[in-house]
Amino acid sequence: MRKSNRIAPGFLILLLGLSVAAFGGCDKDKKLRVGEMSPTEGPPGKKIIIHGNGFQQGGMKRVEVFFGEYRADVKGFDGDDKIIVVAPSGPKLGDTVEVKVNFIGRGSVDHLRYKYKLPGRRMTAGDLTKKKAGEKGKKEKKKDKK
Repeated sequence: MRKSNRIAPGFLILLLGLSVAAFGGCDKDKKLRVGEMSPTEGPPGKKIIIHGNGFQQGGMKRVEVFFGEYRADVKGFDGDDKIIVVAPSGPKLGDTVEVKVNFIGRGSVDHLRYKYKLPGRRMTAGDLTKKKAGEKGKKEKKKDKK
């Protein structure tokens, strides 16, 4: 009796199913999501991290980030869940601007906000001593006036 070179249809269906599971379920199905950014305030030139997932699917050439009408410099990705950008100059100090993340061909997200402000100065122990001495002097002056 002669052997058939035909492969059983059930085996082909099984092979096709395994191929789809192995190759079809890659990053293409990963949902694009922007969660939050940190920090949410600071000066122009500040490094900002935008958190979420599904970012690297399009790569750096496929993402734009705007602070108001000003385009930010996209420095890169940290894994699939962070985009690193630099806050652009343009908005005035004190302005709070809408941050728009545009994934070209995949949509955009604009629920983030960034407030432009000068970096805060940290208090030192000397500042506290000066403040206490100044308060003491004010109290003494009030007593002298009575």
